[in-house]
Amino acid sequence: MMKLVAPVGCKAAAAPSTATARPRLPVPAQACSEARRGGAAGVSAWAWPFSCGCALAGVGLARQRWRRQRGARAAAAAAKTATKKTAPKAKAATKTKAAPAKGKQAEEAPAAPLPDADGDAEVKKQEKLARLRKLLKSKDSKPGDNRVFFLGETSSAAVETCSTGCLSLDVAMGGGWPKGRIVEIYGPEASGKTTLAYHAMAQVQKAGGLVAYVDVEHAIDPDYARTVGVNVDELAFNQPDSAEKALDLVEELAVEGALDLIVVDSVAALVPEEEMAKDMGESTIGLLARLMSKALRKITPVAYGNGCTIMFINQLRASINPYGPPEVTSGGNALKYYASVRVEIRAPKGGLLKRAGEEDPYGIEAKTKITKNKCAPPHKTAKFDIIFGSGISQESSILDAALAAGIVEKAGAWLQYKDLKLQGKEKFVQHVKNNPDLCSELERTVKEHLEAPKETADAA
Repeated sequence: MMKLVAPVGCKAAAAPSTATARPRLPVPAQACSEARRGGAAGVSAWAWPFSCGCALAGVGLARQRWRRQRGARAAAAAAKTATKKTAPKAKAATKTKAAPAKGKQAEEAPAAPLPDADGDAEVKKQEKLARLRKLLKSKDSKPGDNRVFFLGETSSAAVETCSTGCLSLDVAMGGGWPKGRIVEIYGPEASGKTTLAYHAMAQVQKAGGLVAYVDVEHAIDPDYARTVGVNVDELAFNQPDSAEKALDLVEELAVEGALDLIVVDSVAALVPEEEMAKDMGESTIGLLARLMSKALRKITPVAYGNGCTIMFINQLRASINPYGPPEVTSGGNALKYYASVRVEIRAPKGGLLKRAGEEDPYGIEAKTKITKNKCAPPHKTAKFDIIFGSGISQESSILDAALAAGIVEKAGAWLQYKDLKLQGKEKFVQHVKNNPDLCSELERTVKEHLEAPKETADAA
């Protein structure tokens, strides 16, 4: 029977046998102890070459590999430390060699000129401008209207405006409705949206312009428009029965270049032909939004090129989004982006105007907010009175503008302008209405007050 041989280093190792034995493997004593512990599980401590010899050999190879890697890392760290210590000395030696010689040679050596960064940048800028002017000149010689020019060389950079017909609103908007831009008036029902559009039409006609009114809601009141000041005999009018016809007409009128203002009343009433062809119960989600987005992409550059203002009247709808605003406008989001000016108009609760001793109101107090303005600072507000049957009260708007400018002082219910002191806004407005000279003086003073800061800023 063959005898089992104990590993080298084990205390239980026996003297070598004369009989032919299995060659002994050099295994450390730790492995022997692990083999002995294995005996507790039923494996003989002396049977380790047969049960776990391969595993112990793998452990030895892994240990050797780990020792080699540890030595390599230690050598790399030592080399890095040596490099850091020698780098400052090498840098100092380089500076010493590059230092100028003392004495006569140092005196004869000319000082190196400092680089002029601003001068080099200006030279490069002028070279680029010369190349750009050459390119622009070559493009001007080619046929077509895709001309490129410097913005400061043309007067088109200044945005021209037309009065809204309400002085306090002109002040809030920075002058009035911008020419050649897309604008939007929106608000709840019976808040004065159409009245504001009628006044804009009347002001354009007074300035010698032409106006078109696209009545999508089929609800125009010619008598009221005439009372506000619209010349209905020179008003281009249309009542389309589909959104495509209405927007195509707006594009054609803008391309013609003969109109100064086109009013679309309203976006919410535009019905796409696809929606008209379907039954009431069929879904038509997003049709108007896609149509408006396409139309505005085509209309915007044409309106700007011909100086024609496109005014869209819009309605509010309740929003289903619990985290956003409670109300949204119809027709998608495209109009919000393309509009240069967006005016929200509301009639606050309790804003009905009543005379003392009368129950029936004679008007409403409208409040507007410029929610977007690309031509002046936005988010300004303006208040004015709308009288039923006659439109915006000019005297009331002048008084509101004078109060905002501090020209008319208010103390409680008393209003004072110079020596004139009256109690209550209604009495003051009536007094201004009965004195045209006072009305003109207040209006002129308000405009001078608004222009004074601009002149001071220009002089500075």
